[in-house]
Amino acid sequence: MVVDHGSVSCVETMAVSKFKATCLSVLQNVKKTGRPILVTRFGQPMREIHEAGLFFKWPWPFEQAHQVDVRRRIHNTPFSATFTSDRRNVVLLTYVVWRTEDPLLFLQSVGSREAAEEKLSDMVVHRKNFYLGGYELSALVSTNPEDIKTAEIEERILADVAKDASEKFGIRVEQVG
Repeated sequence: MVVDHGSVSCVETMAVSKFKATCLSVLQNVKKTGRPILVTRFGQPMREIHEAGLFFKWPWPFEQAHQVDVRRRIHNTPFSATFTSDRRNVVLLTYVVWRTEDPLLFLQSVGSREAAEEKLSDMVVHRKNFYLGGYELSALVSTNPEDIKTAEIEERILADVAKDASEKFGIRVEQVG
């Protein structure tokens, strides 16, 4: 029990070895989560922290710590209709596997996972419509395996989207399908 200026409160005590073990387990947990910290001072980025440990930060509103999740994410774009070169209407859903590559650029350009997925959806649907317009329906659905070109179409979409997403948003697109 601790008496401080007339107020009484209960304080839990623990051994130094238990405290050290608890701190080390918390630091290891931070390392496993895959979430680097971006520290901003009055909104301006000051430093990125990629390793677990104890670091100094001024309290809010001077400095703020932003966690950025760099784990892989899967996002499905909405269904969209497009025309093939033989004037067939096709309705397709596309998925994107992505992760944050540059936390600073990511926070400055999109700021959140939801905004990033919206931008990725727009980019992927636009590229999908562009490239599918150059192929016939048999490139997507055929009884002849040599006619199917889905892997080629996916590679072309991935090449365009990955370059733009990395440069503009700090996002690494790993797969499109």
